Amino acid sequence: MPYSGSLVHYVEHLFFDDVVMKQTKLINAIIKASQVLEFLASNGESNLSTMSRELKFPKSTTLRLLSTLISVGYIEQNPENYNYNISRKFVEVGLKVMEKYDFVHISRPYMLELAEKTGETVNLGVIDGLEIVCLDQVSSKHSLRNDQPIGSRILAHCTSIGKSMLANLDEEEIDRLFLGKTFELVTPNTLINLKELKKELKLIRSRGYAIDNEEAVQGVRCVGSAIVNHLGKPIAALSIAGPSVRITKKDANKLGPIVKETTKIISKTLGA
Repeated sequence: MPYSGSLVHYVEHLFFDDVVMKQTKLINAIIKASQVLEFLASNGESNLSTMSRELKFPKSTTLRLLSTLISVGYIEQNPENYNYNISRKFVEVGLKVMEKYDFVHISRPYMLELAEKTGETVNLGVIDGLEIVCLDQVSSKHSLRNDQPIGSRILAHCTSIGKSMLANLDEEEIDRLFLGKTFELVTPNTLINLKELKKELKLIRSRGYAIDNEEAVQGVRCVGSAIVNHLGKPIAALSIAGPSVRITKKDANKLGPIVKETTKIISKTLGA
């Protein structure tokens, strides 16, 4: 019989059934369930065979995960072709979470204004470990542009959003973040070690904005500045992004003060 409670109650139900014997299985099940949800969120409606193959799960395991997620309302099955997809309930949960990120809503009108003023794509991102996650975007009206999908991730050390946020951290935090980490060379312009990054961060601190000089994507240049909270801690950053044929190095330094001023206003709105 399908479990009719919430996802949290379902997990509690499994957990307290046999705490000692099922604890490890429960953790693995949650990890696998999250992979199913992420797959459907990225790829859209899909069938059992495709998900089993792409996720490298046995069909029986995939089916059990899908059945469980259907029972708690986070996945639905198309009655016509029996494919699976993310449900409206899951989308609603995501929106409720996003409501807590006030800076996303506060930043939106300023992003629209910045995109209109510069004619380029404006991105809003946050740092997660050593990666940047794109939370919102206003696309350029130009046909030649490089848009990052919402939710996409890119290494922080080669982006203007990442570098501008890192520049607002102290030396100890930087060292802790990059302890034992190697720098991936994404393009020929990517910074390749912590010494180079720290030198760049010092420059960013002095001028208030960061430049991604084709470090993440060849042919794309970005200019970013951090949004800080009332404690002066970076919580997000904005970037202006466009093809390097339109945003030259000289142009990037003209755009820097513009994006810096925008993030300064948003930061003040948030209590900085």
